Amino acid sequence: MGNGFCHDSRSIDYRRPYGAVPCGTTVNLYLEANTLSLPESVRLRAWSRASGEAIMDPVTVDETPCCFRYRFDLTVPDEPGLVWYRFLIRHENRSIGYGAPGDGLGGEGVEYGAVPEDDWQITVYDPAATVPSWYTHGVMYQIFPDRFYRGDHPAAVPELPPGSLYHPHWQDRPFYAQDLRTGDIAAYDFFGGTLDGIVDKLAYLKSLGITILYLNPIFTAVSNHKYDTGNYLTVDAQFGGDAAFERLRRAAAAAGIRLILDGVFSHTGSESVYFQDARRSQDSPYFPWYRFLEYPNRYDCWWGVTTLPNVNELEPSYREFIINGPDSVVKHWLRKGAAGWRLDVVDELPGQFVQEMFRELKREDPKAVLIGEVWEDASRKESYGVMREYLLGRELDSVINYPFRSAVIDFLTGRCDADQALRRLASLSENYPAVYFYSTMNVLGTHDVPRILTLLGDAPPAETMTKLEQARFQLAPAARKTAVARLKLAALIQFASPGVPCVYYGDEAGAEGHSDPQNRRPFPWGDEARELTECYRALAELRQKEPVLRTGRWIPLSAGPDIFAFGRRTDVGRDGLDEIRTDTAVLVFVNRSARTVEWLIDVSAVCAGPLRETFGLGRELHFPDETGLLPVTLAPYSSQVLKATVHPVFADRRAGILLHPTSLPGPYGVGDFGPAAYAFVDWLAAAGQSFWQILPLTPVDATGSPYQSSSAFAGNPLLISPEALLAEGLLSACVPPAGLYAEKVEYGSITAWKTDLLRVAYANFQQRQRPVAYRDFCREAADWLENYALFMALKEHHGGAVWTDWEEGAARRDPASLQRYRLELADEIDFHRFVQYLFSTQWTALRRYAAAKGIRIVGDLPIFVAHDSADVWALPELFALDRHGRPKTRAGVPPDYFSRTGQLWGNPHYNWERHRADDYAWWVQRLRWLFRLVDVVRIDHFRGFEAFWEIPARAKTAVGGRWVKGPDRHFFDALVRQLGETAILAEDLGVITAEVVKLKEAYFFPGMMIMPFEIWPEQNGNGGFHLPAPQPNTFFYTGTHDNDTLVGWLEQTRIEQPELYAGALAYAQAAAPVAAPELARMLVARVLDSEARTAVIPLQDWLGLGTEARMNLPATAEGNWAWRLAGGELTAALAAEIRRLVQSARRL
Repeated sequence: MGNGFCHDSRSIDYRRPYGAVPCGTTVNLYLEANTLSLPESVRLRAWSRASGEAIMDPVTVDETPCCFRYRFDLTVPDEPGLVWYRFLIRHENRSIGYGAPGDGLGGEGVEYGAVPEDDWQITVYDPAATVPSWYTHGVMYQIFPDRFYRGDHPAAVPELPPGSLYHPHWQDRPFYAQDLRTGDIAAYDFFGGTLDGIVDKLAYLKSLGITILYLNPIFTAVSNHKYDTGNYLTVDAQFGGDAAFERLRRAAAAAGIRLILDGVFSHTGSESVYFQDARRSQDSPYFPWYRFLEYPNRYDCWWGVTTLPNVNELEPSYREFIINGPDSVVKHWLRKGAAGWRLDVVDELPGQFVQEMFRELKREDPKAVLIGEVWEDASRKESYGVMREYLLGRELDSVINYPFRSAVIDFLTGRCDADQALRRLASLSENYPAVYFYSTMNVLGTHDVPRILTLLGDAPPAETMTKLEQARFQLAPAARKTAVARLKLAALIQFASPGVPCVYYGDEAGAEGHSDPQNRRPFPWGDEARELTECYRALAELRQKEPVLRTGRWIPLSAGPDIFAFGRRTDVGRDGLDEIRTDTAVLVFVNRSARTVEWLIDVSAVCAGPLRETFGLGRELHFPDETGLLPVTLAPYSSQVLKATVHPVFADRRAGILLHPTSLPGPYGVGDFGPAAYAFVDWLAAAGQSFWQILPLTPVDATGSPYQSSSAFAGNPLLISPEALLAEGLLSACVPPAGLYAEKVEYGSITAWKTDLLRVAYANFQQRQRPVAYRDFCREAADWLENYALFMALKEHHGGAVWTDWEEGAARRDPASLQRYRLELADEIDFHRFVQYLFSTQWTALRRYAAAKGIRIVGDLPIFVAHDSADVWALPELFALDRHGRPKTRAGVPPDYFSRTGQLWGNPHYNWERHRADDYAWWVQRLRWLFRLVDVVRIDHFRGFEAFWEIPARAKTAVGGRWVKGPDRHFFDALVRQLGETAILAEDLGVITAEVVKLKEAYFFPGMMIMPFEIWPEQNGNGGFHLPAPQPNTFFYTGTHDNDTLVGWLEQTRIEQPELYAGALAYAQAAAPVAAPELARMLVARVLDSEARTAVIPLQDWLGLGTEARMNLPATAEGNWAWRLAGGELTAALAAEIRRLVQSARRL
């Protein structure tokens, strides 16, 4: 053990749950003592205004090889507020105070003397707190109305207050005409911007992705800024009056843009109708609103500005007028079409006033928002000696995020490094409830601060310049070039960070300007910086396209002083607001330096698999190593945005049906690609299905198993449709085989009959000129087809013997022997090419028909191939074989649910070293060919890529095997690099380790969940059950080909395992025991209603069939793969019923 203590408020290793918590939550706090001896005492001191001080002893003390670990359980108050805590330690006769760092940012603690200088903060908020989603997911634009646009047809001179100055030239610089003696404003200057001018530019704003307009004050007032309100109930005539607001409201609504108004309620203007009336008479109804010191000329005013008399916000008549009255100011403008208010100087408004406004605003319109102007961390803002409660769920929906602005500017201009800037933002993520952290109003510029471009150009501080120097100042070309490059980086951080990005008008066009009034210059129409405008437009498009950038968890990353790095992620289908989202990870890297920077960034907290560039021109793939380190190279003033996500085919809620084509009805003894298959596709579409899941399409073995195939590439000849051959003229007649039309497939008989039929078709084909399509198929499939056709011909030549028993030259692939056989068996080889051509053309036609109906095919890829296969014979070096060509070890799985002795499949294992040396070329070829046939590939026994069960070659059971490490991520990285992102479904059933889960999640592959496997009695003795709770990125099944049907399982468990049957009743939410078919249908509905994005139901379960319809019983060799539909079961009524359930489950 070392020396010292450790607690980090931002690590779940030390504080759970992370960050702000709802009222009444119990927070687990951990302190580690890295000391040689056990401290005499360790206690927690907690304090809140609601509960006072509490000194607590630890709940547990655990000793590990490296430290003593103390746990404290702190239950926060039932009322919103702040809780502060520190640790009080007695060690080696010394009192130690261990608390938060003194900078108020939280994080890892610091040892002090007996009393810490700072405590950690826990924000406790109302669990009912919400923010309207339109706001959280929006993009905001702030407009100073007088300076945005005059309109396409402006009046010669707008209607202005007496004594005003008007700029006929839009490009003029603004100024204040001030009294030289007092400094007071003698006259305001105006440029003539109007609300109709905003209407004229709505198309421009919409092109920027703007969904929210925040307008600086628009009510009647004397000044150009309108913060001296003259009449709260009228729009200033300068802007076009109330009629112009109505035109703007209508046009903005049509463009999908909401309006936020600026509410100035801490003071009015001295020329307001209210103040003037109060000055005229103390009997005025407005007199109580103001505090007169010497009536009527001396009065309390805002920061000494006599044109802004303060109001008494708690005066009942004022609150009635602004908030509570039936047609109060707040309600009046909401009814006129405003979507919310921004409260000016909210820290100067009493909490009671703000809470009343919030309450009445929500009563009037629950979807309206209230935003506060706060310049500091709003969770711990104190004003006039009072701790404010902005973000506890009862006052505001959002605050202006000036701390975000200062952190970004300080980083980009070198005032702090990346870690310091990220730490400042991490403090907000810790202190703000998530609902507010993801809804802060993130600004880079406003009307109250110098223009962002000016600051990023390293302009001299405004306080060092005269007002005239500020008005004349313009960045030099080199400085402006740097500023533009930095602003692009700042905008990326703004649009990719949690919160609502707010663009101050003109920033996106390259406007410059020091402080007021130069930060309020007219929009530079006709002189915009196009590269900046396009950057903002692209960023808004990126944010709209990637929901993870709006509400994905925010994860700061350490990448050296010059790279600002963070990730955004949705975990197991949930975003930072615990709402259901598609699993996605995004990395954002920003290099502030004027030089190229290279760094190894640990991204393991965000993602593990391959990432693709998603913003800018690059589209390269990037691969973190197995420890999570990602090499990054960033050019000067550049950025990079990388993304990994679920394949689009898995992004939406969908339903599918599992049925292998061999189970389709028909007169030829086995289902095929004929009329019944097309009818089934029609029925799937009518039933509202999106997926048709099948088993491997490869040739089957003698028992009918598609998992022990003679080829990993070839198609099953049994699926070729005789009707299609008749239609093509390859057959003149086809009489169904006598006695083969049955409920079960008789593989021995049907294989012989269909082979004979195909030979007749082949003979007819030989009489024709070979079509171009045939030659194209043979060329495209040549890599596997030639080996397969030769293998099948040799197998026939050797009487069906295993290839290791063939004559030496054929078995060992002696080139001279193979050439001789190619000549001798040319016709038989050509026959197998022909059969594969038929399979390909018929299946391709059926798949295209399904695609046209909106049905995607989920195919199946067995991880292992049969030893007696074309693949092992042709490429023995890729497999673990002995010198005789036999498997050194065999594949299978250890004892499990299906078998006490495990499953001994018998397949050879791969020579993974050779595959790796070839960059997995055979696997790439295999997957590429399979994706020609299907839309989604289910990888059977996915865990075998992480570790596989190796069984001795001579073992009789699978019991004596061992786990051996597989190719893991190296394999899948190679696939992604060569195939791109592919729609892979991971069969992750059985004994699944954390390593397998990590592998699956690294590539965002959906996994599988089988409903019956997820029901069992809890072991805590309370009579409860573990019930299915699938994550969104899951294919959720009632069963697969390896399970009994749902009815069969229920009937069996009712008798043999009644506790499982009781669990099924509980999951079905059945009030009383019901018959198995009815209970099965209830369970199907529960699977459909689950959070899993894909629900797949075997057709047998839709039909309510019993064990007689089971496809396969693992660990048995006979009687499997034979079930078939009899015909007539797939009715229109059943399709309509299924469609209703699918629609009710939101899967259509």
